[in-house]
Amino acid sequence: MIVLILDQLGCYASVAAASYLAGLIDLEASPQDIYNLPGFAAHRDMQVGRIYYIGEDGAGNAYYSIGTGNEEEVLLRSIEDVAALLANREHVLAIGVSAYNTLGLRLLANLMRFSPLRSVVGMLAARLVKRSFLHVADYAQTQVYARLRRKPDIQDCLDAP
Repeated sequence: MIVLILDQLGCYASVAAASYLAGLIDLEASPQDIYNLPGFAAHRDMQVGRIYYIGEDGAGNAYYSIGTGNEEEVLLRSIEDVAALLANREHVLAIGVSAYNTLGLRLLANLMRFSPLRSVVGMLAARLVKRSFLHVADYAQTQVYARLRRKPDIQDCLDAP
């Protein structure tokens, strides 16, 4: 299955959630671990629509993050509609996590355009993402389990990457 996780720029909460689902990090990830994820804080401008490949989990599900700007709800519907047109509805899942990007994080994203500040601002952004990471990871995992039409049992949740 292809799992598309959306947020405003596609490189903050969506990267953390996709990385968790792909098994690249666990719930105990530090801000430094989050900062070092592929695609985290990767934008060089404020352009949306970029797609970042994050990785695959053990079941072969491929995870991507996409920047949506302020149009997350529109893109969630559009992705589902396009998947249905291509007869792949069951193989594509879109999850929106923009709500987990705080106002402070969105303000920091604007500073990422300035090269001298990229590493410092990126680490600050990672700390902000870490604060909501448990919630975004739980939400994304719940959405994937719902699509797979099986309820996670408590052991699945405890053993999850």
